[in-house]
Amino acid sequence: MNEAISPSPKVSKRLIATKIFSYFFLITTIFHAFTGIGNILFYLTSSESAIKIATTDFGRLYVDGYFGYIRMPLESLSITTADFPIENPKLFAVSLTLLIFITSKLPILFIVIQACRLLREITSSYTPFTEKTTRLIRSVGTIMLLKGLLGTFILQMGINLINFHRRWFNNPFDFTWIVIGLFVLVLADVFSKGYVLQQESDETL
Repeated sequence: MNEAISPSPKVSKRLIATKIFSYFFLITTIFHAFTGIGNILFYLTSSESAIKIATTDFGRLYVDGYFGYIRMPLESLSITTADFPIENPKLFAVSLTLLIFITSKLPILFIVIQACRLLREITSSYTPFTEKTTRLIRSVGTIMLLKGLLGTFILQMGINLINFHRRWFNNPFDFTWIVIGLFVLVLADVFSKGYVLQQESDETL
């Protein structure tokens, strides 16, 4: 009589450690997202003189907030030092924080949530090749691809339209996110084929 083979303790511990890390990362990501909302409320309730916006000689932008500050290259927003001082600091700070929240923090939060669901699905199933696993991987890849294709474009166009009343963007594609997104989508296809083969194997048995 064949005995059931249980997973080795080493593998189980690795999976448990991975799940703990993923949930810790999820909590951190949620907190980071809510700091953005907190900064938006801070800017809305502050006077324009209280909102500090500065640039450096190295072409970097600094925007102080209640929960830390925003620091990024001016070129990532497709603006230059010639656009400063900002005519309406409150509008600039609110629009920048909101656009960063929409184009960066929300997609990353979605990806982390889907990754946690993926780990839970893999650990609770006897095989990683399931329909739900394939769907979760494909959704992560799609969000990554969209972030790479549209994230920087929306950020740059939004900042320029709202604050400078011009339609302007420069190098709007983030090829790192695009390449990773395409790779994850290919991985989803591999899991989809694995799911089909798993079904055929189960039907044969």
